[in-house]
Amino acid sequence: MKKNPIPSVVIELFEYNQDTGVLTWRKRVSRNTQIGKPAGTKRKDKQGLLIQFSHDGRKYKLQGARVIWFLVTGEDPGDLCIDHINGDRNDNRFQNLRLVTHQQNTWNRRGVKGYWFNHGRFQVDIRIAGETKASGRFKTEEEASAFYQDQCSLLRGDFTPAY
Repeated sequence: MKKNPIPSVVIELFEYNQDTGVLTWRKRVSRNTQIGKPAGTKRKDKQGLLIQFSHDGRKYKLQGARVIWFLVTGEDPGDLCIDHINGDRNDNRFQNLRLVTHQQNTWNRRGVKGYWFNHGRFQVDIRIAGETKASGRFKTEEEASAFYQDQCSLLRGDFTPAY
C-alpha cells in the first residue's frame, strides 16, 4: 500500500514529547490550531492519531505515528508501517513504536483471538504470506487458545498479541 510521503515542513509545524507521546503545534496554521496545544484528532475507529493541515495551498492528511517517526528519526517510513508495540494506537511514545511490514503490523492486532468455532470444534489456522503454517481443531476453547499462543510465539516472535 503506497503511503503519502511526509513533507519536511512537519519539522517546523510540530513539537514532539517522547516521554508522553504527545504531538503539539509549534506554529499556527489555521484558526483552529493553537501553539503548544495537542495536534491531531484521535479517531473513534481506534486507528490512532490523524494529523490534518494545509501548507502552501496543499492539504495534508497523515497518520500521527508516521509524523512522529519522521520527527524522531529524520526518515520517512515510506511503504512500511509504524506498529504500536502494546497495541494501543493512541500510545505514541517513541519507545512503543517500531517500523514493520504491513503483514507484521496485522499480526500485532489486539482483540483477535485466533480461533473460531467450526462444526463442534475450535479451529485454529495461522497463515504467513498466504501459506498455512499451523493448523488444528480442538475440543475446548482453552486448548485452541493455548495452541494459538504457542504457535504464534514460534512463528511470529515479537508480533504475537498478548491476551
